[in-house]
Amino acid sequence: MLLAATFGWLPHSIGVVAVLFIVVLVKRFGKFEAQLAATTFTVVSALFALAPHSQLKAGGGLLETSLCIACVWISIAIASNRNSDEEAIRRSEKELRAVMDTIPAMVCIALPDGSVVSINRRWIEYVGLSPTGMNWKAAIHPDDLERHFEAFRKCSAAGVSFEDEVRLRRADGEFRWFVVAAEPFRDEQGRILKWYGIGTDIEDRKRTEEALRVAEHEARELLERVPAMISLRTVVGITYTNQRIHNYVGVEQQALHGGGWQKYIHPEDRERALANQARSTGKIEPMDHLFRLRGADGAYRWFRTIAEPYLSVDGKSYCWYGVATDIDELYRSRELLREKELQLYLLTENLPAVLFKAAPDGSIVYINQKGIEYSGRTAEDLQQKGWTDLLHPDDFEETSVHWNRLLTKGLEYDTVHRFMCADGQYRWFHTSVAAYRDDTGKTIAFHGIMLDTTDHKAAELALQESEQQMQRMMDTVPSILWSVAPDGRAVFINKKARDYIGLTVDQIQDWGWIQVIHPEEREYVVQEFKKALAIGSSFGIEHRTRRADGIYRWHICRGEPLRDEDGRIVQWFGLDIDIDERKRTEDHLRETRDKLARASRVATVAELSASIAHELNQPLTAVMANAQASRRWLSNSPPNFSEAMTSIERVLRDGRVADQRMQHIRALFKQQPLRKKHAWPSQIIREAIRFVQEDANRAEIPIDVQIAANLPPIVVEQIQIQEVLINLISNGIEAMESKARPPRLMIRATLVNESELLVEVIDNGSGLKDTQSIFDAFVTTKEKGMGIGLAVSRSIIEAHDGQLWAENNPDYGAKFSVKLPCGARRVPRLES
Repeated sequence: MLLAATFGWLPHSIGVVAVLFIVVLVKRFGKFEAQLAATTFTVVSALFALAPHSQLKAGGGLLETSLCIACVWISIAIASNRNSDEEAIRRSEKELRAVMDTIPAMVCIALPDGSVVSINRRWIEYVGLSPTGMNWKAAIHPDDLERHFEAFRKCSAAGVSFEDEVRLRRADGEFRWFVVAAEPFRDEQGRILKWYGIGTDIEDRKRTEEALRVAEHEARELLERVPAMISLRTVVGITYTNQRIHNYVGVEQQALHGGGWQKYIHPEDRERALANQARSTGKIEPMDHLFRLRGADGAYRWFRTIAEPYLSVDGKSYCWYGVATDIDELYRSRELLREKELQLYLLTENLPAVLFKAAPDGSIVYINQKGIEYSGRTAEDLQQKGWTDLLHPDDFEETSVHWNRLLTKGLEYDTVHRFMCADGQYRWFHTSVAAYRDDTGKTIAFHGIMLDTTDHKAAELALQESEQQMQRMMDTVPSILWSVAPDGRAVFINKKARDYIGLTVDQIQDWGWIQVIHPEEREYVVQEFKKALAIGSSFGIEHRTRRADGIYRWHICRGEPLRDEDGRIVQWFGLDIDIDERKRTEDHLRETRDKLARASRVATVAELSASIAHELNQPLTAVMANAQASRRWLSNSPPNFSEAMTSIERVLRDGRVADQRMQHIRALFKQQPLRKKHAWPSQIIREAIRFVQEDANRAEIPIDVQIAANLPPIVVEQIQIQEVLINLISNGIEAMESKARPPRLMIRATLVNESELLVEVIDNGSGLKDTQSIFDAFVTTKEKGMGIGLAVSRSIIEAHDGQLWAENNPDYGAKFSVKLPCGARRVPRLES
C-alpha cells in the first residue's frame, strides 16, 4: 500500500490510512474483520478506478489500482499469518502458566545465569514474593545460600542437570527443607536458553530421616548398652557382636567373627552347642540352648542363647539375631532348687509323720507315703471314701467343728485326736492344719501334719497318774514342799504349805510369797534366792515365816535344782522345815555360852591353867581387899558417897567375873574333841552379826556384808566359830570408838580355792602396832582388856585346821582374816 501510494497509484493519504486500518483490524479483531475491510477497500477502489469522471480518481489507471488492491490483500494475508503465530504463542504461554500454577510444587524459570524470570503461584504463596520472583534469594536459609549457588554454578558450567537440598523460608518466617531440581532448555546449537526448575517440600521426609538416624543411633546404643550379649549370625558364621561380648571375653570383634567364638565355649558344652547351631541353620528354625562361656578372667559362666531367623535384606538368605543372657546365678540357683526339691521330696516321703494337702473345698489332693501306710488309703481313695470314718467316735464332733471352721473361716487348728489305722487299731495323732494363701489373701490350699503321739500319750497318761499320786503323797507330808520354774515363778506348793501360810499358788505368783517372810529377813532371803537362781546352785536359808494366824516362826529353807541331761535347770524343788523350837533352844544356849565365852578365850596348854588361875587370883584378891579398904576409908570421909560407892561396886563386880572365868578355864583347857557338823558360812556370819547388834550401843555401827555366791558348807563346831566371829566383830567395833571419821566395818566371805574359805573382818580404826604379839595370851591394846580373846580365837581356829592372822590396812584400821577348810558340797542331813 505504501508502494502504491509512492508511485502515485493511489493518493498517499488513502494508502497510509489503509495500511494503518488493516494493521489495527488484524491486531485487534483478527483475520475476518481485516478481510471484510479489504473487501470494502477493493470495491471502493474499483469503483473509483472505473469512474471516468471521478474527482478522486488516482493518478494511475486500472492496472495500478489492481496492483494496489493486490498489495492490500497480500498485506492482510501476511498480517493474519503473523497474528496467528503470536496468538498461538500467547495461548501456549497461558497454558504453561496454568500448568505451572496447578503443579503441586514450586516451579520457576530462570535465565542461564540463574536469575529468575518467572515463578508459579505456589512459589508466590509460600515465600510471599512478587510474581516476577525478584529478590527470591532472600527466601533461602543464610547457611545454605552460598553452598546452593556454588552447586548451581558448577552444574551450569558443566551443562548438566542440577539438584540440591535447601531450606526455604515460608511467608510466616519458618524454614522448611526443599529439594530443588532444574533442567536446562537448549537451542538447536546446544546453547542453554533457560533453566526450568521445580522445588519439592521434603520437610516431612527430612524429619523422618532425622528420626530414623536418631532411631538408628539409639538402636545402636541400645545394642551396645543393653545388659545382654547380642550377635548376628549368617550361614558363614558370626558377623556382628556388641561391645558387651568383647568386654566379657576380652578380645576384639574380629576375633569372634566367623567361628572364632567357638573356642571360648566350655569343652564339655562345645559339641552340643555347635550341633544346636547347625540344626538351627539347616532347618532355618529358632535356637535356644545353654552353655558355659569363658570370660576374660578365665572363669566359665552359664549363658542362655536365644536366636531367631530373619530373612535378609536381599530376600535370598536368612540371618539369625541372637541374645546371650548371663544366667550363671540363676542356673546354679536352679540346680540348687532342684536339689532342694529332691531333698524336700525325700523328706516329705520319708518323714516319720503324716503330711497332707487339701483343696479349698476340703478334698484331699496329696498324702505322703507315711499317711498311706497309716490309713491304708491313697489320695484318690480319700477323695472317694473320705476320712471322717477313720475318726474315733469320741473325737468325731470336736474334729468336725475344727475342720468346718477351717474350711469356712480359714481358722487353723492344732488338736490331738484318735484315728483308726490300717490294722484297725486307733492311735493318737497330734494334728496341725493351716491355710495357705496368695498375696491377695485368698485361700489356695490347706496343709496339715499328723504326728503319731500314741506312745507319748500313753506316757502322758501314766505321768498324769504318777503326778496325781505324787500330789497326794506330797499333800500328806508334814512339811512345806514347793517347786518353782527356772525363772522363779511358783509352780506348786503342797497342802501343808497352803494351810500354813493361808495362800494359794496363784496368790504367791510374781514373788507374792515374800509377804510371808519376816521384814527383817525379807531382803536377805530374796537376795540369796535370786543368787541361787542365777548361778544354779543349791541353797539353804533360815528365816521367819508368818503363819496364817499372823505368828512368825523360824524355818530352814532348802532348795535344789533339777537338771536335764544337758545340765539345764528344768525346775527347782524345795523343803521348808519348822525349826522354831530348835532356834529358841540355840538362842538360849548361845546366851548361856556367851556368859562363859569371855572366860573361855584363852587357848593355851592345859598345864598353864593352874598357874594362870594363881596369877589371876592374887591380883583379884588384892583388888577385892583394896576395894573393901577404900569402902571403909571413904565411909569416914565427907566425899560423894554415891560416886565412890559406884566405883567400888564395879571393882567388886569385875573381881567376881574374873573369878568365875578362872573357875572355868581349867575345864575349857581340857583337850576335849569338838562336835563338828556341816554349816553354811553365810548363816554363821549373819548369826554372829545379829548377836553383836543385840547390844544397843553396837547396833548403830554400819556393817557392810559381802558374801560370795555359791559358798559351800563347812564342817565346824558352829557355836565356837560364831564366838570367834563375835570376838573379831566386837574388837573391830571397839577399835573404831572415839575416832573422828565415821565408823565402817566390812565383813567379806570368799573362796580362796575349791577347798578353803576366807572370812575377813575389816575396820577403819587406829590399826595395830604389832600384828603378831596380839595373839599371845595376856597381850591387849584395850584399857580394860585381859588379852586372852584373840589367843582363844586362834586356838579355836587352829583346832578346826584353820588359820587366823591380822594385818593393817593401807589407809586406816586393821584386817583380821580367818581361813577354814571347806566340807563337801552337800546339804547336811537334818538332825531330829
